[in-house]
This record gives sequence, C-alpha cells and structure tokens, in this order.
Amino acid sequence: GTAVVTVIHNGVDTEHFSTDRCRLGQVEARKQFSLSADSIVLGTVAQFRVEKAQGDLVKAVQALRGRGYHVQALLVGDGRERASVESLVRERGLSEHVRFVGQLDDVRPALAAMDVFVLTSVAVETFSNAALEAMSMGRPSVLSDIGGAREMIIDGHNGYVYMPGNVAELTRQLEKL
Repeated sequence: GTAVVTVIHNGVDTEHFSTDRCRLGQVEARKQFSLSADSIVLGTVAQFRVEKAQGDLVKAVQALRGRGYHVQALLVGDGRERASVESLVRERGLSEHVRFVGQLDDVRPALAAMDVFVLTSVAVETFSNAALEAMSMGRPSVLSDIGGAREMIIDGHNGYVYMPGNVAELTRQLEKL
C-alpha cells in the first residue's frame, strides 16, 4: 500500500506570544533594555553556542551602521560563547549599539523591543521555536537557510532566508527590511 505521512511542525501558543498579551509595548520595552526609541532593533534569542553564530549578527550591525542605518542589536540568551561575542562587539567598537540581556524567563518584552528577528545558526537547527515565537508576535524574520527555515519564511512576505555564515547576504536581506 501507499504510506501516508503527516508532518506535525513545532508550534507555539499564539495567544501567549502576541503583542496584546505582552505587558510592554515597543517604547516601554526599548526603555527596559536601554535601546533608542528611534533605532532599528535587530534581535535574536538563542543560547550562546558556536553553531548559533551570533557574531554574524554583530558583523551585520557593523556593516549596516557603516551604510548609515541607525541599527542596534538585542541579544537574548547565555552560554559559553557569550564572552567571545562580547569581545567581538568591543573590538568592533559597537558596545553602545549591542545589548546583551542574558537568559530571560519571559522573552516577550525582548521580542516587543525588536523590529526584526534574526536567527544566524550555521548548524544544528531544526524548526526554530524562537523564530516561531517572534513571528507569532508579528516580527519579520531573517533566518539562515537551515533546518525548516524555508518552511517558515515566505521571502518578502514575512522575512527572508540567507545562506548560513554569509554575512554579506545577511546584511543585504536585513537592508531590505
């Protein structure tokens, strides 16, 4: 006989991850994380591990700032690679523009503060719950083309995908938004 296969994707509670259920609006959330009210906030939520490659977002922020965009980054999470990403931020002179907020029990205020959600993974990504949570809160997303990213993103509609590790392409996709 013919096999029947059903794919059941990860899901998130879209009532919980919604802007109207978040206790903070964007203005208040930005104040909480010491972000400028008038900047474009690019953010990510991920453990600081080599495969998450948050340094790629830092490099994209530097490139966008060099092109005259008033961008800042909000990095949520903790882990063994955090110190090396913090060093990269200092080396690139971006300490005023990149916020590290550690692990949060409730990521909704951080997502509310963001204009764009970014996932820079270069390996070991399946179907990102963090991306789904951001999308549930109405954030356009730029995801590395790994795991289920192409199943989540409709290019130009809710975000873009880019080749993992390609900072120039990541920067171009972010610039579109």
